[in-house]
Amino acid sequence: MAGSMYWNPLSFLGADPVEPFSLVILNQPISIKKEIMAHLWNKATFRVTVDGGTDRWFEWLESSSICGILNLGLPDVVTGDLDSIRSSTVAMLQEKSVPVFHTPDQDFTDFCKAIRCIKERDAPSLIVAVCEVSGRLDQILSQLNTLHMFEECIVLLSSCSATWLLKPGSHEINVSNLKHNDILSDDRWIGLIPVGAPTIVTTSGLKWNLKNQEMKFGGMISSSNTYGNDPVIKISADQPLIWSMGISISSITTGKTQNANE
Repeated sequence: MAGSMYWNPLSFLGADPVEPFSLVILNQPISIKKEIMAHLWNKATFRVTVDGGTDRWFEWLESSSICGILNLGLPDVVTGDLDSIRSSTVAMLQEKSVPVFHTPDQDFTDFCKAIRCIKERDAPSLIVAVCEVSGRLDQILSQLNTLHMFEECIVLLSSCSATWLLKPGSHEINVSNLKHNDILSDDRWIGLIPVGAPTIVTTSGLKWNLKNQEMKFGGMISSSNTYGNDPVIKISADQPLIWSMGISISSITTGKTQNANE
């Protein structure tokens, strides 16, 4: 990779996001604060609900009493093997001319099918996937596997964390805005996790930095790390590396933000 990948995390939460993004609602509880969820839906360029996640979305709409949701909350596309969505929901969507794609191939998860649907429609390649990181471990690991399968930037966003994949190479992560906008969780934790292969990692800007150190399962990983005093965290790795950070979003950020990556 030539040069560095620059990240301005969670820029899609800005009042006027510079970089367009696609939104995926997975079949998991929606625990993100309702104002944030409404903001994500309204600001997304393309919206996909996945199988039973469609019912979860409509149930969330009914219970949240949020006004001003674009398109009455109708997704642009519904996809999945359709084994968990209600038949009445499918009928309603078809009446409203929302495309519903039955994708029964069990070699791929419904999450993968949603990403492929976004790619096929040339929708924005910054993808925000709403998913809670609690519950079934196999589903959590499957989501991390999905990050490795696509070139697109996929952010797993839950009520308490944001997670994405750092490709092999150099990365600069701007955390200055996060520290001043009540976005970080109180304990301000960071995890750097090598999932898939051992990787040699060098960092700066963390409280506990690494210098040409090997990280791997069965060896060292960096969990419960945190921020130093630098406004930018620099990371280089020769293999893919999961970045995860604790968040506690109290309000929508205001003003313009830079791209999530450029």
